[in-house]
Amino acid sequence: MQVPKYTELKSALRQKIVRGEFVGGMLPSESALRIEYGVGTKTIVRALGDLRAEGLVRRHQGKGTFVNTDHSPAGRIGILTYLAQTGDVKSVYPRNLLQGLLGRLRELGEAPHIYSFFGEGLVPDFLEHGQKVLEHAAGGRLQCLVVTGSYEPDEIESALSKWCVPVIGTHRQKASGRYNVTLDTESLACDGIQYLLDQGSRKLGLIIGRPVHVPVHPDVMTYWRLMEQSRLSVRPGWVRGDLPPSAISGYRAFHEIWAMDDRPDAILILDDIMAQGAIRAMVELGVSTERDLTVMVQINRKSGLVFPLPFVALEFDVLTIGAACAEMAVQLVRGDAVERPRLRVKLTSRIYPSTGLPGVEPEEMIQPDAMVASHYKEEKSLS
Repeated sequence: MQVPKYTELKSALRQKIVRGEFVGGMLPSESALRIEYGVGTKTIVRALGDLRAEGLVRRHQGKGTFVNTDHSPAGRIGILTYLAQTGDVKSVYPRNLLQGLLGRLRELGEAPHIYSFFGEGLVPDFLEHGQKVLEHAAGGRLQCLVVTGSYEPDEIESALSKWCVPVIGTHRQKASGRYNVTLDTESLACDGIQYLLDQGSRKLGLIIGRPVHVPVHPDVMTYWRLMEQSRLSVRPGWVRGDLPPSAISGYRAFHEIWAMDDRPDAILILDDIMAQGAIRAMVELGVSTERDLTVMVQINRKSGLVFPLPFVALEFDVLTIGAACAEMAVQLVRGDAVERPRLRVKLTSRIYPSTGLPGVEPEEMIQPDAMVASHYKEEKSLS
């Protein structure tokens, strides 16, 4: 679908306004705009009218069109993030992703605006939470939005399309948008599965942050394919997931797997917050990671998670995902060409066959006891 000329002109002028490129805050005359952009008078009038309606410019009869003096370039890059938690247990993945984003944006001289929402693991509704995002987009303040998971990208892109605000998604379940940054988990999965094979594991259970009755996440498909190639046995009953992931669902998932007569000899957990619940269940059931089961947790760097029993940490650095999003966002708002709008960031894994991760002070770690006990009592009564 071809973008109308007045929309292209409006977008080009808005970018220059945000960058402060108009000398004295005055826009070029209509004749100058006709020559520079090769458009007609009706296109110019409509584009300037929209900019006035958005509050970006004002017109003085007989003098010209001027940038509103109260317009600020700060916050032209927005970050929309949803921070899920179960009781006092919080998922650390989005926090590390946000840390990587903010760190790189500040290095590049940008001061982003953060639109953050908290919830008990619910998938958020953008139209309910995103009014401030839409307000900033309508006012020309928002030039690019980075979405850090959970939200449906189609819904956001549709809502922002009339203001030509590009949306960068992170680790999308379906990369339908133009701009996207995802994890390349091939090497990560290979390292983890090879380690389990070297330890003698042949029967593997999976606890994933996604229900098993819906289309499986691409990263889980990667693990599944590699497990079949390595002849690791995986049975449907050994695969447990929930959406949204939570400590409670991880706790319940382990109970369901361990209640079976034929159990796996290893369990791979692909979500940090679900791992907290699963390992809490292991402690309560008296499961030994030295005698009964090998437990591997795919976890992001600096997560600070630690548990009261040994587990294998398959660690990757999620800060690199945030940094890649930041660099793409800066290219967009500065008008630079984005060479790879769909970028898969390769990850280098590090495997720690021990309790917790090295280099993290104990007081920084999240303990399983932080989880709300009443939730576990409820789960026990249901089982």
